[in-house]
Amino acid sequence: MIPSTKISRERQAPAVRQTKAGLYVAEDAYEGEYDFFTASGGARKPTSSEPSPASNDFVMPGEGSGQPSEPTPEETAAELRMWLVVRTDIDMPRPKFGAQSGHGFGACLWLAAKERPEIANEYMSSPAQAKICLAAKNLNALERVFREARDAGLPAVIVRDHARTHFAEPTYTVSCVGPCRRYELPKFIQKLQLLKA
Repeated sequence: MIPSTKISRERQAPAVRQTKAGLYVAEDAYEGEYDFFTASGGARKPTSSEPSPASNDFVMPGEGSGQPSEPTPEETAAELRMWLVVRTDIDMPRPKFGAQSGHGFGACLWLAAKERPEIANEYMSSPAQAKICLAAKNLNALERVFREARDAGLPAVIVRDHARTHFAEPTYTVSCVGPCRRYELPKFIQKLQLLKA
């Protein structure tokens, strides 16, 4: 019989630095780099006193009684969703796409839990936790998504890969917005096409 060993891992707070563009960037221990900003639109450095995502009180799907009913068309139109916008002008294999998507959704939900906790909780409580993938034709379009979402006061992040495995240099790959309702999105984002397989 193999003796059990308890492994203790403490998550370190991300290192935060300010970019030349004036955005505060938190570098995590993972591949991605996330640009954070406040719901009011101004970039800011996360403080050490802010709670970690694990300390927020989320209600997980399936908690409570009864089965969810089918949504009406009006409810579907107002459903909370997260929006991932992916650059289509770069070659990104599926494993890299999966990692970058995870960075985007995770960082954006973490930011939403800080900036709009009631919306984040509502999203996490929904049975669908809907996510939509859209296409950005190039870096300019991706940056515009990020800027316009910020200007609209929505939680949003832009993810930069550190070029450890696939890309030759650090590359912005995806942006994520939400959770929010479709009508809250800037018109530019609403007009983007769905990402094609």
